[in-house]
Amino acid sequence: MYILFLVLSYAELFAMGSVFDAIKVTNGDVSDHGEYIIIRYNKSGSITINKDYRTAIDYIVIGGGGGGGNGEGSGGGGAGGVVSGTKTFPNGTISITIGNGGSGGTSYKTNGVNGGNTIFGTYIAYGGGGGGSGASITGNGRQGASGGGGGGRRSQNGGTSTQGNAGGKGVQESSSNEWGQGGGGGGYRSVGKSNSTNGGNGGEGFIDTLSPSTSCYAGGGGGGAHNAGYFGGIGMCGGGNGANGGSSKISGSNAVANSGSGGGGGGGGWGTVEGGAGGNGGTGIVILRINYTSIIHPQQTPPPTYHPTLRIGSFKVSIILLYAHYFLQ
Repeated sequence: MYILFLVLSYAELFAMGSVFDAIKVTNGDVSDHGEYIIIRYNKSGSITINKDYRTAIDYIVIGGGGGGGNGEGSGGGGAGGVVSGTKTFPNGTISITIGNGGSGGTSYKTNGVNGGNTIFGTYIAYGGGGGGSGASITGNGRQGASGGGGGGRRSQNGGTSTQGNAGGKGVQESSSNEWGQGGGGGGYRSVGKSNSTNGGNGGEGFIDTLSPSTSCYAGGGGGGAHNAGYFGGIGMCGGGNGANGGSSKISGSNAVANSGSGGGGGGGGWGTVEGGAGGNGGTGIVILRINYTSIIHPQQTPPPTYHPTLRIGSFKVSIILLYAHYFLQ
């Protein structure tokens, strides 16, 4: 028969440790995945590496998405920037600031507002550019991490990029009609699109490879349409869709929170009606991954192996299962 022994050993606990002996997380959502933890910051916070420890951290930092332009045929908001990599950090506190999503154009003929910067320590992911107003003759998309889409009236240019891709150019209906369709906001992986009959689609976004389930961030917002029967562009990776064309005031949709994607451009306004508002960009996010084997206590040789521990009251209990086989006489 087999006998199961439960050993509660403080010495073993010290040698094996717990990840929470090494770090402190403030305002982050921690999930355990066996060999590593994922920490998601949907709002500003910090991570502290406690005294005598150091650890390698995989990080993804995503800025806030830009807002869509206000008015018929407006451009979609550009995606927030993406900064990613791996670095070994010494003990100390690393501050995290989550960038706001830019608001859609606040009044008729106004561009969308740029998204805010997301900061992890010294790493900065810039906010996406606001989409240009399709009702204005100066409705170029704003520059940002990825540029906002241009307004459709007189084919306004998309905004240029600093950490992603440019916004799509707006497209005028014809030489005899200066109104048109808004360009899609630029995304992390591709430029915003242009379309002569529908709003341009947003640019493609960033694929998260740290988390066990695949997620997409930092896509461009869709451009808005003007004429009845025309459709707004599609927002990517949680980006807002552009508004459809029509004879009413139609607003672009908001991006998903913490997607870092752009808001949709305003549309409608065909005839004598003013076009609708742009959608808001998505707030930014920071994603961290820490492997248990990467946490080092420099005073211990060899380095300890860290793993989750069972907590009983104020004690942390490390459990060793020992099996002994013997024959009964």
